[in-house]
Amino acid sequence: MSTVIRNVRIIDGTGSVIENGFFAFDDNGIISVSKEPISADHEIDGTGKTIIPGLIDCHVHLGLLPTLDAASIVESDTEAMTAIKAYTQGVEHFKYGITTVRNMGTKYDADIYLRNLIRAKLAVGPRIVASGRVIAITGGHGYAMAAECDSTDEALKAAREQIKKGADVIKMMATGGVLTPGSVPGAQQLSYEQMKAVADEAKKTGRITGAHCIGYEGTKAAIMAGIDSIEHGYMLDDELIEMMLEKGTYLCPTIIASRVIALADDPSPICVALKKKIAPIADLHLLALERAVKAGVKIAAGTDCGTTWNPINGMSHELKYYVDAGMTEMQAIMSATKTASELLRVDAITGTLEKGKSADFVVLNSNPLDEIENVRDVECTYLEGKMVYNHRNDL
Repeated sequence: MSTVIRNVRIIDGTGSVIENGFFAFDDNGIISVSKEPISADHEIDGTGKTIIPGLIDCHVHLGLLPTLDAASIVESDTEAMTAIKAYTQGVEHFKYGITTVRNMGTKYDADIYLRNLIRAKLAVGPRIVASGRVIAITGGHGYAMAAECDSTDEALKAAREQIKKGADVIKMMATGGVLTPGSVPGAQQLSYEQMKAVADEAKKTGRITGAHCIGYEGTKAAIMAGIDSIEHGYMLDDELIEMMLEKGTYLCPTIIASRVIALADDPSPICVALKKKIAPIADLHLLALERAVKAGVKIAAGTDCGTTWNPINGMSHELKYYVDAGMTEMQAIMSATKTASELLRVDAITGTLEKGKSADFVVLNSNPLDEIENVRDVECTYLEGKMVYNHRNDL
């Protein structure tokens, strides 16, 4: 059965806006996006509402709890606990208008199995671009959910194992991180040779790659290795940004992940330790984003949700940081729709509101072009033409 939402503002993800437009769809996809009235089996009055494409979070961790001791919980979690958390968190994304996620590391490859169940219509959840386990050095950042390797051959084998399991994206830990005990955030971990071997193998099989990057040397090695996206990117300077522009490398900033720790007011020993680790680099993270935005680096929105104090509701705040860094509201929306879909290589399916694409969209009660944080004012969320969230009955 076809449905048309009439008299609605349509922000289609390409940079265009239709005021008082007509949006028609069914479960086979988008039928029409028009300024002119069209007929359908069912009509909905969209006066005062705004439609945007379903949002895409390019960096999530399904199965991780956003608690202060997130790292230790991951280490002790059983397979069943990880699977249950991944499922419930997947569904929760709908509440915030997110219909597609790129999962960037989960223990037991739980995200791959959940993706398969969703595709088979045996479970409900967002469209998942899954990584399974990350690739890291032994005892390196994220080791509790990693395939650990200490040579180029081991890294190549780890990549092949994840590809065999069905990973869509291969996630690498180029540097240390804040949350892993004993890890030095700026220190390079995976070598250029290891990352190049993994990136080349991924390209052979059509997989995308992403690398956790804080320190300068590890970030430079990741860019040189041909990684598709730099995750976090705390230390981007003019040289690294120029390299990214030359290679077409994306940046997935996850600014909110560093800010929630840097701004935390908690006297507990764990928090004090985390704040001490992030203090020297937190403001550099903001500066790196500003430089990247100004230079025109391709920005794909991501929140790193699941990490410490970083729950699923952070996309609106993440996009606000992008606007503060120099993006327009429209550019910020596109970072979480069109640009994100291009990084994830799902742009033929979703990311913009165009005839023939999947009917993944969000109905908002206010206009995000007035204030970007209005993307959180969700009336309802649709995935593949079906309503998967309605704030009135919290489906």
